Amino acid sequence: MTTETNLNALIVRRTKLLEKLSSYGEHIRGSINEICAACKLCNCTCVPSNPKKQYRLTYKDQTQRTRTIYIPKERIKETKSLLLNHQKFKSILKKLAALNFTIYKCK
Repeated sequence: MTTETNLNALIVRRTKLLEKLSSYGEHIRGSINEICAACKLCNCTCVPSNPKKQYRLTYKDQTQRTRTIYIPKERIKETKSLLLNHQKFKSILKKLAALNFTIYKCK
């Protein structure tokens, strides 16, 4: 009886994780890079007084090629939020995979 109760508890935990996973529907994978608008370098020394910055999102496409796209300043906050959602999504997915393995072993 204890293994059946334990299995039911694990299934309930899995259901809660799946519900939590669905709350992170909008997410993107990648990283934000800040570069100098004048010389296009990350570690710029050309304009130390008042440098203009540009932001770019770097990510891997389906063929694992690195791609870079420009991010307008007004979308930086949104992009950071989507990147954070992806980190949370991955964390929950790892927990879900471990839980599914535990359920598999109990059956």
